[in-house]
Amino acid sequence: MKAIDMAGFAVALALATGCGAREKKVVEPSRTEQDIAIWVNGAGITRNDIQWETARLMASMPKTETTDEMQLWVRGFQQAVDNLVVRQLIRSEMAQNPMEISAEEMEGAKKEIEASFGGQQTLSALASSSMVALDTLEESIRMDLFKNRQLADQLARALEEVDEEAARSYYVSHPEEFRTPAGRTASHILIRCRAEASPEECEQARQQAEQVRQRLVEGADFREMAAEYSACLSRHSGGDLGYVRPGLEDPEFEKAVYGQALGEVGPVVRTKVGFHVIQATGEQEAKETSFDESKGWILARLKTRVRRKLAAAYILALREKATIRLAGDLEKAVEASREEVR
Repeated sequence: MKAIDMAGFAVALALATGCGAREKKVVEPSRTEQDIAIWVNGAGITRNDIQWETARLMASMPKTETTDEMQLWVRGFQQAVDNLVVRQLIRSEMAQNPMEISAEEMEGAKKEIEASFGGQQTLSALASSSMVALDTLEESIRMDLFKNRQLADQLARALEEVDEEAARSYYVSHPEEFRTPAGRTASHILIRCRAEASPEECEQARQQAEQVRQRLVEGADFREMAAEYSACLSRHSGGDLGYVRPGLEDPEFEKAVYGQALGEVGPVVRTKVGFHVIQATGEQEAKETSFDESKGWILARLKTRVRRKLAAAYILALREKATIRLAGDLEKAVEASREEVR
């Protein structure tokens, strides 16, 4: 979005509508003009549209133990706004450049999507699991087909350069991507205690963490306890964090993961986000993948990169010729937040 302070807009929307992660408890978007938050080429995007899309994105965001949920919400909100603006930009372009998308093209694109997920789910099931209406997903497919036709000639020329030589060059220049160091997998339960919390609040959080740990030691199911008590988004997967790469986590957290016995529930650990009950769940051996094993993956990645680069340039061109502006109370709130910063 041009000329819009996204950070200020995020704060404004938080004040106007509430900033908690909605997860799956969301309200169907309303379409009243009073609720319009952004105008894109004369078409309105409502605050509820943004809330709905933010909630959908929040449900699928990476689940790490150190990320603050408010930061995640702001990130999700910003992505939601971008998604909705881009969709409207492409709608406008399709209206100005009518192009027939055949039923055969649509069916082929749908099958490709289902195949990319292993062919185990129908498009309807994929839409449901992503919290997207089927007609919205079908519209997205139609938009992609339209965009791909617009970029077809440029894409063909760019993809000619993605060959084995390019793949080998990538492999040689990115050795770290093909080496996985030895490490551990782990699960945790986070009882949050923010930096600004009072000593009393932190002590209460610590006691709750100790109680959770004691119940686990006595035989409670870790996944069930994580789902009930953890403040980390990993609660949706039973507290599972997967591979904990050495050197990337809070030192105290990493020390616990790599210092305690596998399968045991270790002592409560304090980090900047709160108190953790940690279980190291497994060992992962170091591994290096050869070029021959990686070539197909590298070529696919390079082709994806080419497509994204062209798509980004295409969207940027649409933005530059579009009229995009905030509306109503949110426009006033953003202006007020800018004045406070000044």
